[in-house]
Amino acid sequence: MANGKVAQASRRPLIDLTGQRFGHWTVLQRAPNGPGKTTRWLCKCELCGREVIVQRNNLTNGKSTRCGKHRQLQAQEAQLLRVSRIARGIVK
Repeated sequence: MANGKVAQASRRPLIDLTGQRFGHWTVLQRAPNGPGKTTRWLCKCELCGREVIVQRNNLTNGKSTRCGKHRQLQAQEAQLLRVSRIARGIVK
């Protein structure tokens, strides 16, 4: 409170992100607000089809571009390749 006046919370108008793409995310619909009234969106990962709720700011600032399942699948494929090479005697 400054000079006897109550500061008003500044509210930005909600921008509808439905249908927009951010990295490998496609925004499907608005999700319930998160802690601290953070705006969240239900998104679908185009790499694996998984649906995840993502915070708006993580979408718009590029912090979140996919669900992470892709990295897990890549690691599994790399492990299978290593096992295959070891079995064939290519790598000791």
